[in-house]
Amino acid sequence: MKTPNFSKDLNKLREDNEKVTYDGMQVALILKELDFLVVSFDKIGSYYAEDIRTNREQYEKETMQFIDNSWVGPRLANIRAILTQKFNLQEGEDELDDIERICEQIPYWHKLGDYCDEIWAEPNFDCE
Repeated sequence: MKTPNFSKDLNKLREDNEKVTYDGMQVALILKELDFLVVSFDKIGSYYAEDIRTNREQYEKETMQFIDNSWVGPRLANIRAILTQKFNLQEGEDELDDIERICEQIPYWHKLGDYCDEIWAEPNFDCE
């Protein structure tokens, strides 16, 4: 398996978008949602890890049922909405706001076999 690429997007944010502030409880609830998803996917993978080759179909079925029945899409959309609301979404000269510009080159899934192994967010443990 290829190691994910942590790369910085070269697009520049508006100055007023370089630092945004969130309510602590909002961030805690976002972390709760993300923890639920990350740990659940890990547990599904671990549950099927020993016999994934013989039980791949059941693993994929359980993963899809989890995604559908646990509202993974709407959960992620809510997280995106909460994070986006703090940004100044005024359009620039290119008629895009900062979020649209940053997301412009995302290789979204369009057909079977479309995957992306690039990861854009890099952990930053520097204390300010």
